[in-house]
Amino acid sequence: MTDADKQRARLALTFAVVAVLGLGLAVTQAWLDRPPAPARALETSFLPQFSEKAAQASLIMVTTAQESFHVIKDGELWRLSEKANHPVRAEIMRALITGLADLRVIGTMTSDPAKHERLGVADPYTGGNGVQLEVSNGSGDISAHFVLGRRDDALFVRLPDSDAVASLAGNLPALGRAVDWLDLRAGRVAREEIIKVAVSPPSGPPYTLTPQGEFGDFLPQASDITLENNFIANPVGIALSGLNPIDVKPADTLTGTPVSQHITFLRNGQQIVTSAFIVQQGGAETYWVRLKAVGPYADAYNKQVSGYAYGLSRFDWVDYSTNLSELTGN
Repeated sequence: MTDADKQRARLALTFAVVAVLGLGLAVTQAWLDRPPAPARALETSFLPQFSEKAAQASLIMVTTAQESFHVIKDGELWRLSEKANHPVRAEIMRALITGLADLRVIGTMTSDPAKHERLGVADPYTGGNGVQLEVSNGSGDISAHFVLGRRDDALFVRLPDSDAVASLAGNLPALGRAVDWLDLRAGRVAREEIIKVAVSPPSGPPYTLTPQGEFGDFLPQASDITLENNFIANPVGIALSGLNPIDVKPADTLTGTPVSQHITFLRNGQQIVTSAFIVQQGGAETYWVRLKAVGPYADAYNKQVSGYAYGLSRFDWVDYSTNLSELTGN
């Protein structure tokens, strides 16, 4: 019997055990805006053998109505193949592996497909809101395969070829968006390490900012430049300390000349060059940066960011491409 067959049999047994317990509840509680509480039964592990097989896992496949992606083990790292093989967050992998091993079936909810959407387990292949998760060793040995749903703080599960929905106890991280898996913090630097930024903007003259005064506000290094106020340039000065990508793709997909360049100088002598690009995508502008360190310790930084282009919101992207006139009002 395969693990998928065992999961199916386990859920069937759980439904049988709690059917009598759930009968009165189903009669007395109408299906309103909130789902009824699950009929209680003796809790049983959802994936009782997962702990033994977790170390063998090498492939995780996630499917939603919006996207599907593969998380693949590469030595000590896990990488997301559809996002330039970018590393995923170690903490999400720990939470996922631990969470799957600890999941417990605590009762039944429904076998009515019309109620799948309310419980978040509707078929993602037909546009439903479920998150289908499959964990395997990459050679066909599947240790977990199910559709996961969430409603407030509750978890629900359905096997892909079954209408029956069970309620789960346990904790799992958010899994449905590829970007939520990615470790996109590698390019950040500590604010207190920044001693200067030099900007070559899309138009107008280049300029340099340094932290000055009691509060360390970023002000022009040139004494003949006056800003509208003392804090207007701070987002430009500390931009790299708050780097917050919303997407990632291979760096070589960014072609042409960057529209601006933003260089962050650090106390250790390192310089981080941020090249900003605008990319037309689907008739709309999208905003991207490439990062490269030069100087001392550059290799360690570049090892984490080399080969990737990071997508930013326009709100964040402008901090790397602000014209001087936008800061002076002239």
